[in-house]
Amino acid sequence: MQRCNSDHKVFSPKIYSDISKILLECLSCSVSDAPTCRQERILVVGASRAESLDIACEVETDPPARSFKWKFNNSGETLEVSPDRFAATSNGTMSILRYTPVSELDYGTLSCWAQNAIGTQTSPCVFQVVAAGKMSAAVALFTAFFSVCVKW
Repeated sequence: MQRCNSDHKVFSPKIYSDISKILLECLSCSVSDAPTCRQERILVVGASRAESLDIACEVETDPPARSFKWKFNNSGETLEVSPDRFAATSNGTMSILRYTPVSELDYGTLSCWAQNAIGTQTSPCVFQVVAAGKMSAAVALFTAFFSVCVKW
């Protein structure tokens, strides 16, 4: 055991309190950055012709996103989606696009970018829109059997 002598300094409780407050402030600080996509992979979305879909582009962002941009690409062309076709949530972390494929050319890739006060998202959120096929007989039978078992 070590003995204390008169050379050791003793800090007052006020100094400890001030240091604690500073440390707590530092721990609660958030790091601001440009938005990034919440999902880490391409999402595949199945849709029939004339079926309307709500596709949600979710981003991690601090500060909140102030704008979103959507683009559509089929193998023939890339088009910017009109802003009146999508809306952003009030907290600035999501944009929802109402999308309705009406022809074969409407199947392809939708990409979404967010922008905040720090910058623009570097890698977009990506959605692959594919034609939804009819349910196979085996899947239909399994679905019917499962729904009966659950109700039972």
